[in-house]
Amino acid sequence: MVTCPLASTSSIYSLLGVFLLLDASLSSCQERWDDPICTESVVSVFRGSHAVMSCNISNNFSDITISLASHGERVRTIFNETPPGNASEDGWQLQIHGGQAQLVINNVQDIHTGQYQWRLHGCQAEIMNIFLNISESQDQEEAIGQRRSMSSSSQDSLPTAEKLESSPSSGRKETITIVVIVTIIIIILILGITHAWHKHHHMQKFQQIRASVPDLRDESEPPSGAYLPLP
Repeated sequence: MVTCPLASTSSIYSLLGVFLLLDASLSSCQERWDDPICTESVVSVFRGSHAVMSCNISNNFSDITISLASHGERVRTIFNETPPGNASEDGWQLQIHGGQAQLVINNVQDIHTGQYQWRLHGCQAEIMNIFLNISESQDQEEAIGQRRSMSSSSQDSLPTAEKLESSPSSGRKETITIVVIVTIIIIILILGITHAWHKHHHMQKFQQIRASVPDLRDESEPPSGAYLPLP
């Protein structure tokens, strides 16, 4: 009579147990859906403050993958974790317990902004997107306004020469004004020189005419010492 080894019998029982567990798990997943519920699609926080994003499902998590798509950068994976436990990376902290997951950022900066893609895997796989936006607090906005006003006042207090250099239109206007003034002065000088030349020429011509005509007074008067004859 041939008998089967006990090891073979125990192996068969182990395989049957695995199949029963898988069947129970599949039956449970078919009966219950993950039904993910996450934080609102847009989260806005002040710079340097505390931010929390969360996603919960009805079943326990099998694994979670979180990726970030920042402005002008390629999509990068921040976490790819299997529960339970906590993980941290460059200011991010991921906490997973059963069907609950939280992503915490204690000091929000520009590197943390962007669209977060959550791949949630329980009995099914779901993808959820959450956008994290940074806004300025009132104190930060006032500080930015003061810096802008100081910059504007420093521009207004520049020397006149620097203002003229920074304003081409005002430089052109001054150049045109100078040219007009110089032109008027030149015209006045030309008119004065022309008037003086005409006056001098007229005097010369008058003297020439006077020199060419005999002195009538000298011819009509008798020479000195002569007497007229008596009738």
